[in-house]
Amino acid sequence: MDKSWMLVLLLAAGCYNEGERPGAPGEPAVPGEQPGTPPEAPEDIPPAAPADGARGTDDVAPGTGTDGARPDTLGTRGTEPRSPETPTTPPATGTETPGTPTGTPGTAQTTPGQGAEVDAREAASQALADVHQVHVHELALAQLAKEKSQDPGIKEYAEVMIRDHSSADADLVQLASREGIVIEGADKARYQDQLDTVERLRGLDGPQFDQAYALEMVQSHAKALELVQTSMTTIQDPELRTYFEKIQPALKDHHERAQKLRPVERGT
Repeated sequence: MDKSWMLVLLLAAGCYNEGERPGAPGEPAVPGEQPGTPPEAPEDIPPAAPADGARGTDDVAPGTGTDGARPDTLGTRGTEPRSPETPTTPPATGTETPGTPTGTPGTAQTTPGQGAEVDAREAASQALADVHQVHVHELALAQLAKEKSQDPGIKEYAEVMIRDHSSADADLVQLASREGIVIEGADKARYQDQLDTVERLRGLDGPQFDQAYALEMVQSHAKALELVQTSMTTIQDPELRTYFEKIQPALKDHHERAQKLRPVERGT
């Protein structure tokens, strides 16, 4: 560079006032600024907001995209995810605890098994009383047959009835005593038909008695067999069941014999 130009520049630099800086070529110097110091921003001017209401990258919540939208909002910008709704009614848990009875046991209830035992004993007592009355009925009619009938077959049959039913009833009385079951004092209303039959045959004589007696033996032993068979299926006591099993064959024999009775009709 020419020395003359160097001199001109030095002279020009010395002419600047203190606190002034040279501007760019062709620009006036800016007063009050130190060379190399950036201008300060005015304190009362707020920072510019992001365009279109979008958040800046610095204030985006974790887990959101750079445009401020959360991944679970189907791309809606600036929309916060909704919290799950709290159910207003709690789920039903049931009003009863499993295995807990809903009702309060009544004070009149019996101990489990006690009622069944009482019912079984009552059924056994009634069965023994009914069979005892069968024996009593057959013995009463057999005694009448011995007194009134003139038919040999009827008289022979009556002797068998007295022998078999007397022995069977004696065994029954002993069994009832061991079991503590009362069989005497039969209910007349329950056995009224049998009592009426005895009185009816008591008023008959001769062939009329024989015919009536033979028919009654068929019917009464059919009922006795039904009673014994029912008792054998409902009574659980081993000793009682053994008794019914013992008398069943004799009752079948009596029934079959009664069906074969043919009283001889005698002329008047």
